[in-house]
Amino acid sequence: MTLVQEKTVTKAATITRIPATDYATHPAYGKLFGKPGLSTRIAALRRLLPILREQAVRRYKYRPSLPPTSVPDQSMLAGEIIRNGAVAVPATSEEMARIAAGAAPFIAVLEARRAQIPVGQARTWQDTSLPIGKDEAEQLYKDVRAVLKKQGILGAAETYVGHAVKIKNLDVQINDPADAHWRDHFADAGVPDPSTAYMHIDSVRRVKCMIYLTDVTDRTGPFSYVLGTHAIRLGFLEDIVRKANDISRLDRCDRDTRALFSALPKVLQKKSEFGNDLLDSMPEVAALLASEHLFTSDDGNLILFDNNGIHRGGRVLEGKRIILQVPLR
Repeated sequence: MTLVQEKTVTKAATITRIPATDYATHPAYGKLFGKPGLSTRIAALRRLLPILREQAVRRYKYRPSLPPTSVPDQSMLAGEIIRNGAVAVPATSEEMARIAAGAAPFIAVLEARRAQIPVGQARTWQDTSLPIGKDEAEQLYKDVRAVLKKQGILGAAETYVGHAVKIKNLDVQINDPADAHWRDHFADAGVPDPSTAYMHIDSVRRVKCMIYLTDVTDRTGPFSYVLGTHAIRLGFLEDIVRKANDISRLDRCDRDTRALFSALPKVLQKKSEFGNDLLDSMPEVAALLASEHLFTSDDGNLILFDNNGIHRGGRVLEGKRIILQVPLR
């Protein structure tokens, strides 16, 4: 799988929909398992339908406003996220040192937890993250907010969503080459990962800020964004199906879950984390990669993005990446 890409080949995508996978012929799904039996079909529906119903009610009640399409000229950062869906800016070394110092105790806790994982056991996404409660890190929350305000991140986010925003929570994340959330999805079937592995949307329209606490290069897990895909509009059914498969964990790539997913009706075979299931032979893959921008520390250590655009991150080939995730609402 290609990770490092030309950073100059990044322009806003004209992609208007998430590419559709033909699971009936995919070598790690229908082609591997064949026609599903009735009991497997029933088991898959029993797992998905209750959550699908919950998501339908929730999405009907909560109809998020769409982001603006224009912005006053004086708001450069807001203009950038409106055009592309993501923007990066640098913070000063003093600001970053203050944030890093406040996050240090929580980084140590997460490092210790990760150290307990047996050697050779691949770490999952759950092993990479630690929530930081506001009550236990009040000063860190204040410092992060002050930096985001000074650097224009909060103002750009508020222009983008059309209302005042606050920090929802802080999460520290650590990634290194032992993490397995982004690779080897179909090792049991002998099917290699596609170039789009781990591309996903979050299925909840929200802006987030990512803060790099370590130097991030093309090889140390850069956050990447397919520029322009924040403008993709999902229909009501597609939206709730993708989120329901995520919550029910029917979008996982282990063999048993893939067999269940293969048994779903075609209309329900949609995932938020869809990139694992694309094939490099699909023309849409080239379009996604052509508009994917890898945000390294050279771009900036504060990255603001619309999380309903196509993105991925934490694919560390060497070294270690430490970040803070800062959802804004």
